[in-house]
Amino acid sequence: MVPGVVAGAALVGLFLAPDRVMTRAAAGGLFGYPNARAALYLEAMIAALIFALVVDRWRWRAVGVVGAAILATAPFIDRGMAASLLVPVAAVAAIPWSARLRRVGVVVAAALLLAILGTTVALGALYEKGPRTSRLDRAVDATLTERRVTLWNDALAIVASHPVTGVGPGRFQITSPTARSDKDARWAHNEFLQQAAETGLPGGLLMLASFAWGFALLFRRAPSNKLALLGAMALAGLGITASVDYVMHFPAILLVAAALLGTAATPDRNIVGAGPASSASQIVPQSPRDDAARIQR
Repeated sequence: MVPGVVAGAALVGLFLAPDRVMTRAAAGGLFGYPNARAALYLEAMIAALIFALVVDRWRWRAVGVVGAAILATAPFIDRGMAASLLVPVAAVAAIPWSARLRRVGVVVAAALLLAILGTTVALGALYEKGPRTSRLDRAVDATLTERRVTLWNDALAIVASHPVTGVGPGRFQITSPTARSDKDARWAHNEFLQQAAETGLPGGLLMLASFAWGFALLFRRAPSNKLALLGAMALAGLGITASVDYVMHFPAILLVAAALLGTAATPDRNIVGAGPASSASQIVPQSPRDDAARIQR
């Protein structure tokens, strides 16, 4: 079971090497980057909740819930990210709601991602160099840092100059003035904007469409899979963290998110009305006496 393996591996790593998982050193620990570790443990926490929903015995369910609670602390101890706020939302999502409410939850998760991504794009478009004395500037600098917003502004400027083809994969770091002046800022800290800057608007829209496809699939599966809402939270968590940092540059995070999406998008054939299997389950087997009577007719 993929969610159990993901959650178990994350818990083992947390207990065997807590200093590497929860270190506050900017370049130490797992991945060598705190925000990437936080993104991974956010996905692992959701994996533990999925595990708690799919197992039959209450003891294993308790293990899954306790494991999720432990994994949820890792992003907070390790500085964390804004996506850590999804923890209580995902915990509520573990309740097997009705199909209609699950669909509403999937839409809310997609809307949350779109709102945060739109906010980052707007902040990048409105950025202007100079004294940052306004209340908005102080709030941005306190939560996101000015350098991030500067990189987003550079990415949008590149898109405006090369809207169709971009500047080429991996060339943001040698095209962005901010990236050229700071070797630690070679990524745009926004995967969507970096994709658009390097591959043009078609590439950026294709990346956005891949997330939309995931949410659409989960919306479709929501009536037949009680895990759809948690899958939407995992997908939204990946997209939100990718909107403010370069977490998709770490293959492990992508693989875990893809595994959870695949698990949540699989029809649950134990639910009545889930599809062909449910229809087959409604066929009442006939007795030998019925067969004999039909032969005589």
